[in-house]
Amino acid sequence: PDPDTATDVWLKDKWDCNPDGGWGAFKKPPVDAWERCDGFISSGGNIPGYPAYMTLRDARAACASIPSCRGFTYSGSPDPDTATDVWLKDKWDCNPDGGWGAFKKPPVDAWERCDGFISSGGNIPGYPAYMTLRDARAACASIPSCRGFTYSGSPDPDTAT
Repeated sequence: PDPDTATDVWLKDKWDCNPDGGWGAFKKPPVDAWERCDGFISSGGNIPGYPAYMTLRDARAACASIPSCRGFTYSGSPDPDTATDVWLKDKWDCNPDGGWGAFKKPPVDAWERCDGFISSGGNIPGYPAYMTLRDARAACASIPSCRGFTYSGSPDPDTAT
């Protein structure tokens, strides 16, 4: 399915790939796939609605859900669960400055695709849910225990765009 077409999605706290043409799955990239910068992304290129006061964990999820987002910069605590001022950006550059931090969004192809499903069990509470694959990536990115997700429908290489 198209990444913006809703389908049934199961977020999972485990990863395995069981080939089946009627299903698809994506493995979440590791947190360290987000490239960290001890500095800031230069001015301009703000995603509409930002800056915002949020946690870095929420910033990762927000950036992951916006195709034009290339990364985010923040001032304040590097703790992923402490709220701070965050600017989501449609560009990436790293300008060293000890008072700032930034993360570069991993490429979409960092989500490993499986032409099949993740085996039963290990569902994240609240799932399955009817949602888009773009929203599923954002939801999984925001849940530390999520390792990937399975969706109903045949796999399509364009679903990771």
